[in-house]
Amino acid sequence: MDAAAAFSGSEAPPERQGRALGSLQSAVAAGALIGPLLGGFLVKVLGFRLPLLIMGILTIICAIAACFLLEERHHRVKTQTTASLGDSSIFQTFKTLLQERNTRYFILVGICSKVGIYGLVPVFAPYVKDLIDVPTSAAAASWVGGLQAATWSATFFGAAWWGRQNDRRSVGWNYFGASIICGLSIIFQAVVQQVELLFALRIVQGFCFSALEQSVFLVVTRTSKPNNQGVRIGATNSLLIIGQILGSFGGGIIGGFLRFEGVFLVMGLVYISSSFLVLRTIKSASATSQ
Repeated sequence: MDAAAAFSGSEAPPERQGRALGSLQSAVAAGALIGPLLGGFLVKVLGFRLPLLIMGILTIICAIAACFLLEERHHRVKTQTTASLGDSSIFQTFKTLLQERNTRYFILVGICSKVGIYGLVPVFAPYVKDLIDVPTSAAAASWVGGLQAATWSATFFGAAWWGRQNDRRSVGWNYFGASIICGLSIIFQAVVQQVELLFALRIVQGFCFSALEQSVFLVVTRTSKPNNQGVRIGATNSLLIIGQILGSFGGGIIGGFLRFEGVFLVMGLVYISSSFLVLRTIKSASATSQ
């Protein structure tokens, strides 16, 4: 994801960087949707060993294809001075990302978005099983799979749309609106009693969630220089992983103290409250333009 985001952001012209990163997010969503379905089918038909071999071979083929088919049209100017190397060092990169006001706030809200989405993982399957009241775990797994497929399908279609919006309008306002709606859709999932409404809310959640990570990467891309873009995107992704860790642990811990509905409420509030950090960047940009 890091290399792909760096490549997409650097090769696309500035006015189309949002669309490029949106298309990349759609590709990631397509893989997350198709991969489990294909893997489950192959395991059921062929067992475990052969699908693992097939996936390994496909990965190698993709790597070779990327090596020969992807071409950098905008070659970076390679400078080997001590200053330029120092600017691209890992620790200096983390420091500058967190010192810059714009990137700092977007990375913080990006971490919160990861907390919110991964915080639901430990409780989602048992919550669906209780809500639908199915007799077997296999039946519950089918419902969970269907709901996840609906979410990733919405992410697939929504990512490209949000990418275009980021090219046309303020990234901050797009993130703010998407995060608010995403948080509300998660909160409402805690109170619905009909599975049809749960499907609808998961679609809204997936559509709005698709705007968040790509917006963070877009801000980092636009504030980077050609010689440090890759390392800054990689460092950003490393920081976002903090949200995955905190969310997975936090969701499990909160679920141990509260009902499943409480976890949805907390994670929804994480989205809503964190989105207001983006308003700081919007106000700062408005003040600078004036």
